[in-house]
Amino acid sequence: MPLHCESHQVASLTHRSRLACSILLWSLACGVLAWLSLYLSRHGGGVASLWFANAVAIASLLQRPWAEWPVRLLALGLVIALANLLMGSSGLQALCFAPANLLEISVAVYLFQRHVQSGSWADNPTNLLCCFLACGVVPGLFGASAGALVLLANDIGPLAKVWSTWYVSSLVGAMTVLPFCLQLRFAGSPFLRAEVVSRPTLAWLFACLSFQVLVQLKMPYPLVALLAPLVIAAVYLPFGSMAFVVAVCAITQSLLMGLGVMPLPPMTAEWQLLLVYATLALTFIVPLILASATRQNSLRQMALVKAESAAHASNLRLEQHQQLLDEASRLALLGAWEESGDGQYQWSKALFTLLDQAGNAPTGWEQLLPRFEPESAVLLHQALLAARAQQRPWDIELTYLGQGGRRVQLRHIGRGRWSADGVYRLWGVVQDITAQRELDALKSHFVSATSHELRTPLTALHGALEMLAYTQANALPAKAAELLEIARLNSSRLTQLIQTILEYEKIRLGKLEVQSTSVDMCALTLAMVRELQPYAAGFDVRFEVESGSASLLALADAGRVMQIMTNLLSNAAKFSLQHGVVSVALYEDASDVYWRVRNGGELISVEMQEHLFQPFYQGDRRDGRQHYGTGLGLSISQAIAHAMQGEITCTSDAESGTVFTLRLPRQGVG
Repeated sequence: MPLHCESHQVASLTHRSRLACSILLWSLACGVLAWLSLYLSRHGGGVASLWFANAVAIASLLQRPWAEWPVRLLALGLVIALANLLMGSSGLQALCFAPANLLEISVAVYLFQRHVQSGSWADNPTNLLCCFLACGVVPGLFGASAGALVLLANDIGPLAKVWSTWYVSSLVGAMTVLPFCLQLRFAGSPFLRAEVVSRPTLAWLFACLSFQVLVQLKMPYPLVALLAPLVIAAVYLPFGSMAFVVAVCAITQSLLMGLGVMPLPPMTAEWQLLLVYATLALTFIVPLILASATRQNSLRQMALVKAESAAHASNLRLEQHQQLLDEASRLALLGAWEESGDGQYQWSKALFTLLDQAGNAPTGWEQLLPRFEPESAVLLHQALLAARAQQRPWDIELTYLGQGGRRVQLRHIGRGRWSADGVYRLWGVVQDITAQRELDALKSHFVSATSHELRTPLTALHGALEMLAYTQANALPAKAAELLEIARLNSSRLTQLIQTILEYEKIRLGKLEVQSTSVDMCALTLAMVRELQPYAAGFDVRFEVESGSASLLALADAGRVMQIMTNLLSNAAKFSLQHGVVSVALYEDASDVYWRVRNGGELISVEMQEHLFQPFYQGDRRDGRQHYGTGLGLSISQAIAHAMQGEITCTSDAESGTVFTLRLPRQGVG
């Protein structure tokens, strides 16, 4: 036999042996308690003791898996029948009492399993009282009904009296289980963690032995005098410990009354029973309800302390974040503001400093308009109106007059939003860009001056190289002629680059000049195509012109239009596929003339299209070919088109290819 199979069989045998031993000891304990309960029930006031054995059974079953319940219930039924037999019942009578007890135990276990041992019911006095009622009232209905039928069949009194006696016994006895289950839930003492005998069995055996000692003390009746110290203890003891103390005290009281140690007051039997049950109920319920309320208050205090601690920590984090934000705003010269629908403003600390505003009272932008230059004031006022009326965002540059007449360049970005109830809110940030604009001005001056200084010698150099190539190229050796051609082409490129930079600076400074006249777009297109065809041939590309009219007149600057056409046609040739075709089309509508150039090369992504007309942007080309340039061509072309009241747009998709369209106003429109 394999070793692992043998070890598995040994482990299984050991488990079964331990389980059998546990059930045997548990059954003996339940039998002793059942006999004790029956013995005590013969004395006045000891009727509640009938539930001692049932209490042990319920508490034990709640700690065991479902698979063991049938065997344990069968063993419990046998020991209950044996206890009845020892107390003088016949064999048939003894067996008849067992099903009633088992039914009562099963219902109680189900209720405890569903309600008592789940959730935070012990932390709330109302929930605890409901558990007392449910677990005390309901199980007795089943047990009393079944037990009364058995007693009635044996001619032991009227049905109503028999049923009420059994039910009242079960009602009070069931309460002995709940405190002990509470103690098991909150405690977990090491001496209760036995391997063979369950924790409830050991605990109840220990309690019963203690009760026998307490019986000898001859305590006077009523034991309800214990209620005062129990109430005091309920305020200070932990809830689980209090539950165990309550169980011990109440069961001790029941035992003492059952043994006749505490004589009952001289009154009728019914009033004596009522006094007994009321005393037991008060001993159980009042301290536990008070302990639950104390625990609930303690949990609330703990939750409040935790909430206050969390709020304090959150406030500290918010203060740290606010300090970090204020410091970042101060370093970045950046202020933020907000305007609510009722005209209330909120400003960051940095914005007060940025606008030279004293105090901490935010000011509306309308009140600050006189501090701006006239053009900036109009621009800001229009932006605010558009945001409030149309939720239109803005990004504008303004000139603000600071203290002492200091001119401050501000970048103002903001947006507005309307809520569902028709109330608007505005948000914005203001940044001091004075230093940035001064630096830009210095850079522009440097570039412009350098370009002007370079253009004169470069023009002379390029002219000399052109003259040398025209007059002496044939007389030079082949290698020298090749070097001369390289020098001539690069000097031409360098001259073009300087011209482009100067053109860009002119546009950036707002000094671009156009003179719009009537321009024949068809004739101009044919001329440009003939001029650039040799350039396109260098990329193995050819031009095709499509026009539905012999003449299309636009109101534009002919030289500037040629500059745009040159840029767009050369780009189309550079980025076309080999053996490709670049098509040029012209058409018009009621107000504009359209000039369109299309190629079938690599498509331009949507992300690239958003940046095409930005200065120095060249994109990410993946076709492996090198395309030299400054990245200023499209930016300059777009600026020229805007100066002529036109526009350049771009689309790029698999169906139509990449298309650039120049729109210009028609001659004679408007």
